[in-house]
Amino acid sequence: MLPPIPLVKKVCLIGPPGIGKTAHLERYAANRWQQQHVPTLAPKVTRTEMVLPLADRVQEVAVQVMVWDFPQPDHPSRREGTKLQGAAGLMLLARADSPDPVSEVLALRDWTDDFAPEAVHLGVLCQADRASHARGAFGRLAERAQEGGLPLMNASARTGEGVRASFLRMGEMLVAREPL
Repeated sequence: MLPPIPLVKKVCLIGPPGIGKTAHLERYAANRWQQQHVPTLAPKVTRTEMVLPLADRVQEVAVQVMVWDFPQPDHPSRREGTKLQGAAGLMLLARADSPDPVSEVLALRDWTDDFAPEAVHLGVLCQADRASHARGAFGRLAERAQEGGLPLMNASARTGEGVRASFLRMGEMLVAREPL
């Protein structure tokens, strides 16, 4: 087999304070869960790698992802948005148990379009293990998000369910845009 094709990308986690951006990243990168909430006070960049197969080749892609996790205010400003410049992927996080999580991730996508218009977007409903729709109504939420042009996934950093899948989905979306 040929050696993997190297690919380096910047991915940003976007979402309101306390949503679980750091917990989502820690669960993926180190399979670690911390019960108490520790607010992110300064930008944090975590480097992680995923190896993905190429469907039409006998070769893989080694995607090095530089994941940016930074503190965000309740109402992001233009200044906050400049941190997104150069991002190839944006993971948009909303609480799964909020009244309208799909509108929240679509609003985040609309806000980020001014700063990273070429980035791929993935909506992630966090704390899915606590949401009443986690099993039943998620399909309807995902359909609604897809109608708005946004793939949507459920995840829980506490249980680990869906976290790895969300990062792998982001990696697949990034690789799909590359002329490999």
